[in-house]
Amino acid sequence: MDALTDLAARREAVDLPPLAQLCGRFHSHVTVRMPTNAPEVLEALHRVARTEHAKVTVIELADLADRVERDVMLTRYHVDADPGALGRISDSLAATCRAVQAADLTVIRVKVEHESQPSLPRYDAERYHEVHIKLQIPAERYEADYAWLREQGAVHGWRPSRNPRERRADHVMQFVTLRCYDGDRAAADARVAEVEQALSHRGLQIREIKRETTVLDTRREHDRWWA
Repeated sequence: MDALTDLAARREAVDLPPLAQLCGRFHSHVTVRMPTNAPEVLEALHRVARTEHAKVTVIELADLADRVERDVMLTRYHVDADPGALGRISDSLAATCRAVQAADLTVIRVKVEHESQPSLPRYDAERYHEVHIKLQIPAERYEADYAWLREQGAVHGWRPSRNPRERRADHVMQFVTLRCYDGDRAAADARVAEVEQALSHRGLQIREIKRETTVLDTRREHDRWWA
């Protein structure tokens, strides 16, 4: 099933509670199939991004078994203060998918995260809570700290990811992501506090903690291997 077909299949569900009641700030990702060593594909995606008022984002996902995958996507923030926001965002993303297809590119996933609170009362495998922690690591200690992050991922349940463009001569911006597939906000708060403590004890500099609830994901299996 392609992304447009899958979006259409989910359209009715986003107009029903609790999804229909969500409003505020959302963050969308339209992931595109990216052949290896294809700069012309990336250039075409940048052209689409300009017309769709989106940003091209590249991230590298790494699991605890040395598998690495690069995701290339269009990302955009949406602010809608009224109930039914997710339905309107879904329609907008369908139009973005059509623009990507018109550029002879293939959409492989559409994902929407809700950033505002309150969000969903409970999380599950389909609508999960995601925590992104941004770390600034000095370049001279990056390899050691990255090895520690991988080792401790098995303990704390986080996974590393990185924007390859955010590596500088003197530091690297490294992310760790934690997903909560069950429980509620209070349970997620407790897990985040535990993770913050572990990272601070290591001496890592936390630049930002961003928390979102995934409310629409047409292809969760895309990164199931990772998290």
